Amino acid sequence: SPQNSKSSYAFIPPAWNLPVKDLCLSNSSSIDILFIGSNHRPNIDGLDFFYKNVFLPFIRPMGFKLTVAGNVCDYWPVEDPRVEKIGFYKGSIQSLYDSTKVVVIPILDGSGLSIKTLEAMAFGKAIVTTPKGARGMKLENQPFLTINLKDQPEEFSKAVIDLLHSQDKRKHLGSKALEHFE
Repeated sequence: SPQNSKSSYAFIPPAWNLPVKDLCLSNSSSIDILFIGSNHRPNIDGLDFFYKNVFLPFIRPMGFKLTVAGNVCDYWPVEDPRVEKIGFYKGSIQSLYDSTKVVVIPILDGSGLSIKTLEAMAFGKAIVTTPKGARGMKLENQPFLTINLKDQPEEFSKAVIDLLHSQDKRKHLGSKALEHFE
């Protein structure tokens, strides 16, 4: 595992087969859940907490996939067939967001304005974040779902799953996010 990581573990897949979805960046939403982050410690820790406490117990068993982009991939040692680590993304960021259903921002620590939240809002995506991911913003009309991940991991997962199951809810929340960004 990387030197800067606090954890050294890998996911061992269950004995049964789950349906596999292909990752195909196109105009259709083929990425279930997206997290984009640098190798900044709050990104690594937040992603790790989300994976262990939300994705593994609640979302993964339903067959959904998590896609992780950015340098955070180089410092997050998880190997899981339901996690696509694409690292530094060299393609069109518009295509990446266009192909995404839900953006998660599981940041547990940080200061200043959350640029990753603003970016997802600018692309009109449905976002589930923590209060730290919403920091520095005056929130009107709830442009994204804000849930305390540390205290309510199951509620965080329910919000993500609800959005994954409803294109209408994703479109509505994404429109509010874009409107708030503008």
